[in-house]
Amino acid sequence: DALMVTTDPEVFPAARACRLFGRKIPKDVEIVGYDNVWADTTLRKLEPSLPAATIDKRNREAGRLMTRLLLDRAAGRLPPSPQRIVVGPELVRVQAT
Repeated sequence: DALMVTTDPEVFPAARACRLFGRKIPKDVEIVGYDNVWADTTLRKLEPSLPAATIDKRNREAGRLMTRLLLDRAAGRLPPSPQRIVVGPELVRVQAT
């Protein structure tokens, strides 16, 4: 069995709930998150279980590229049409199972 939560901070209450019902993390239930912020959330103090994986949206890279587009637009280096740059997400494995 597995749970995919909408954001990493939800990993810890979900794991706690699973353990309250007698499930062992990750033996009985794998939990994966989203946003790659699990290490920084304060909820981590309440539950020792870690997510099996998370998705990093690569916000820093997206911000860097948007800044470059803005500067290029201001300097007249871009055509008048809208520009599109896709920054793909990255799967980050957190714990070995």
